[in-house]
Amino acid sequence: MYNTSLPALTATVTVRVDEETRRRMKRTRRSNWSTTLREAIAAKSKEEEGKNLARGVVLNEALLRKAKKGWNSVEVIRYWREALRKDWSLKQYFAEAVRRGGAF
Repeated sequence: MYNTSLPALTATVTVRVDEETRRRMKRTRRSNWSTTLREAIAAKSKEEEGKNLARGVVLNEALLRKAKKGWNSVEVIRYWREALRKDWSLKQYFAEAVRRGGAF
């Protein structure tokens, strides 16, 4: 019978522990140490992903800034949509942006 609780492709990871820890593990034979370690690794991995997300949110908040007075996002979006529709080259995009007085 196959163990269906694990993905078909799994990697093998070796963990080294000190002798005292190994003796305690042997005394508690009812524990499935592979499952225990697998769950601990998955939990730690999720925790680290959450930290990265939180770090990204904080960084994003720090980088936010107010738009310059008179800046019109609708105008910029329409400009770029029109430019893409005309299929201008990248050089033309930047030349037009500089001509208009802003790098957008």
